[in-house]
Amino acid sequence: MKVSACMIVKNESKNIEKCIISYKEIVDEIVVVDTGSTDNTVEIAQGLGAKVLFRPWDNDFSAAKNYALEQVTGDWVIFLDADEYFVESSLSELERVLRKIDCNQKYDAVECPIYNINLYDSRIIEVAPTIRISRNRKDIRFVGKIHEAPKRKGEFLKVYRSNSILIHHTGYSSHIIKNKLERNLKILETEMNSDETDSLVYFYLAETCFSLEKYDNAIEYADQFSKCSDYAELIQTHPHVFRIYTFKIFSMLFLKNYYTQEDIYEVITESLEMVPFHPELKRNEADFYLSMGKLDEALTSFICAIELQEKYKHFHTNNFQRTMDDVLYKTGEIYYLKGDSDLALKYYYESLNAYKYNAKSFNRVLAEIKEKNPAEIISILNGIYDLKEFEDIEFISIHLAKNKMTIPFFYYFIKNWKWKYDDYGSLMSIALLLKGDSIKALRTSLSCYIKDKNAENERYIVISLVCGNHLDWYNKNKQVLSHKYQNILDVYFNVKDIQFFTEEEIKCCQNLLRELFTFENKQFFNNFMGKTPILVRESFEVIGDILKDNKCYEPAIDFYKKAILKQENNSIKTKLNFKLGFCYYHIKAYKESIDAFEKGLHSSDKINQNEFIQYLKWICEKEYDMKKRIEALIAKVEQR
Repeated sequence: MKVSACMIVKNESKNIEKCIISYKEIVDEIVVVDTGSTDNTVEIAQGLGAKVLFRPWDNDFSAAKNYALEQVTGDWVIFLDADEYFVESSLSELERVLRKIDCNQKYDAVECPIYNINLYDSRIIEVAPTIRISRNRKDIRFVGKIHEAPKRKGEFLKVYRSNSILIHHTGYSSHIIKNKLERNLKILETEMNSDETDSLVYFYLAETCFSLEKYDNAIEYADQFSKCSDYAELIQTHPHVFRIYTFKIFSMLFLKNYYTQEDIYEVITESLEMVPFHPELKRNEADFYLSMGKLDEALTSFICAIELQEKYKHFHTNNFQRTMDDVLYKTGEIYYLKGDSDLALKYYYESLNAYKYNAKSFNRVLAEIKEKNPAEIISILNGIYDLKEFEDIEFISIHLAKNKMTIPFFYYFIKNWKWKYDDYGSLMSIALLLKGDSIKALRTSLSCYIKDKNAENERYIVISLVCGNHLDWYNKNKQVLSHKYQNILDVYFNVKDIQFFTEEEIKCCQNLLRELFTFENKQFFNNFMGKTPILVRESFEVIGDILKDNKCYEPAIDFYKKAILKQENNSIKTKLNFKLGFCYYHIKAYKESIDAFEKGLHSSDKINQNEFIQYLKWICEKEYDMKKRIEALIAKVEQR
């Protein structure tokens, strides 16, 4: 039995060596077809023993690959792309499989999983079954100008499936993908208009348009694909064609002003009837419910999707692992909204175990554990992160700094030997502020701002001035700050009386309030509010949000009430009543919560009333005595 390897390449000097070395010891010949490299791809290939041939590129992947197949002499052919490679442990299994099936003409090829890896963070983007090893027969050739697939006399190959032969693919990292998609779209449009097109071209057009955020086109091509006679068969038998539902569902959600909830759910229902075992499709249902404010239904679907992933053994392409951390985070969020802190924390932890750099989950974990003693917080984080990894310490330090957790922050900050002043100026400023040295923090922020006049560096000059109450410095150097911050600080330091502020100035003030609240010493926050009453009056809702997001529900209620009193816009009033009801719910003041939700439900403005109803149902579960009132409210809404 003779094994050949071949590939088509263009400017693959960064990848080709790793690819060839991954299979070199088990093949008898290597054929490389170059389609116009201008780097040293050819020299690398020849140095590794490959026979290199040349063919002009004509926007047809199948034509180039079939030309390569005509040059090889083995019984079996390995056909990897240059940015793919076998995992080292797979080679002995590959040899074993080929020996096992060589004489069994039932099989045309070997199908094995390919792991698409993001080079930026080494995350698995998706796992997909793929054919990269097939018999060398004249009737097996590639079909399709793009997304080419090997077929035998026009039919899909009969495959032997192995989950032990593993291939990694790095060519679809996020920084590479857009250029490839634009290229693919042009080729697919050409193929669609040719006489040789088949049904799958509509699937690939829908996929490409969706990825390029051309949602109306994605829906159009998905609809065309659904009219093809082999539509249902391809969904059942082709590894990734089931994703046509994902492209259509999320395109409809992005264009939801043109589609009803019923329209979208009809597609979701069809997808789950056709492929009931796939976690991605159940996740789609969960995200749909979440977007509609149906939190209980979303929770049930997210948990079901997680369970489907745990027992998944099907051959369909599966990228659920890539989104597992997000699914776990969203599950935790629903429990958080429901008021179940223990289950929320459990899912936030699991989210970090799935992907330790999920910032949303990390910040939620910090919020839940911040009252613990510093040694316990550090112990928890050390259980997730590796202190030998710069990226881990960097991630932890940045987020501990943003949350102003002094002792844990310094524990990790001093362990990092790679901090660069220019890259982490604001972090240095925070470190100095947490040490209580506002004047050094001010100098550091100023130095950073002179080098890079970005919003964060300027904001930390202002924060340092406020924390240290440096009026003298401000009077001498105020000209270094933009006019918007000068106006804010003039009021704060009582330099002048200003009665009107622009929207930009109010927004800057609100960002300062958010930042000041994160300091353990709330005196900075309280002082700023006390000295800027006009700006505070323009920020009642934002201050309420800051307090609510930090579980300070009772003071948040006061600010939301003030915001409602000064508000004339019905849409904003409805939103404020929901936030008010949310806060009452979380302090178990259920009657007041119902009162607030009722005002929102009776509003002429129809924001997402499902969320109001969801909280009313949760109250109903806790307070049976209020059941009749709640049921009557819900019935009115449903009637309307």
